[in-house]
Amino acid sequence: MVSLVIVILVVGSIVGVLIYLQSNSGKTPDNSALNSILNAPINSSLFAQLTGVSSSTLASIGSGSAIVGNSVGALQSVSGQPLVSGGKPEILYVGADYCPHCASERWAIVVALSRFGNFSNLSYMLSAPTDGNLSTLTFHGSSYFSNYISFVSVETTERNPNVRLETMTQDQQSLFSQYNSQGYIPFIDIYNKYVTVGSQFPNDESLLSGLSWSRIGSQLNNPSSNIAKAIDGSANILISAICKIDGQQPSNVCGQSFAKLSAVLSVSPSTIPQSSLTCPIVTPLVYFQTSFAYFRRTAILRVAEY
Repeated sequence: MVSLVIVILVVGSIVGVLIYLQSNSGKTPDNSALNSILNAPINSSLFAQLTGVSSSTLASIGSGSAIVGNSVGALQSVSGQPLVSGGKPEILYVGADYCPHCASERWAIVVALSRFGNFSNLSYMLSAPTDGNLSTLTFHGSSYFSNYISFVSVETTERNPNVRLETMTQDQQSLFSQYNSQGYIPFIDIYNKYVTVGSQFPNDESLLSGLSWSRIGSQLNNPSSNIAKAIDGSANILISAICKIDGQQPSNVCGQSFAKLSAVLSVSPSTIPQSSLTCPIVTPLVYFQTSFAYFRRTAILRVAEY
């Protein structure tokens, strides 16, 4: 009888998660139910939503609500030795599963890079429970192939930020420190010609808070959606930068209006301070300190909202 009850509970939890993944209206359920699917490959429906944003939607959105100009999260023009991997221009991403701003930025990265190649084995992830619990993906264990560019990702810690996951090489650490002296994530280096530090769209945490993966995915091809304006607008800026460094290939992408945005700024990346759009590369002590600051900031913001 006890075994039967356990089986029913386990099956019920799995069915509940599957219903949640297919639902467009559900909010994030409790963590115990989600543990069974975190780090599992995303389903075909979500993959299609990520890779199927139409050119007309991207053109309609342009830069959307993405950050441009002299601000944290905006694309920055830099000058350095070209970053190359496998004989192709490299895009380097450094983040962490725990980080809520990495969580939001990954959506834009996948939408953008899907215009140049194909991802495999993207997996479900949530940012840390103390850092938004945002629905996202993780690049850990994934792969990417393109005829035009290379994509290299480093997810430094798990959802539990006290657990190390991947480590930057010495060369990666050197680039990371050169353009990002304070050590913030998410960090993206595009061929050593463009850099972003922080999430590319403002209020990313409140915009995605409590939404399921499928709910976010269902909004990506809707040009009137605030989610699409943020994620697709950020993706368009990445697309524009990539087209500038890969010889304007493929032409059916780089010839589009959404791939011709000139959102760059001239400030040195090293001058960018920590903000509400960045996370630190953490040690246990640093995470404790920043989590306390996060709770304090979030409490103030939510009191202000009401």
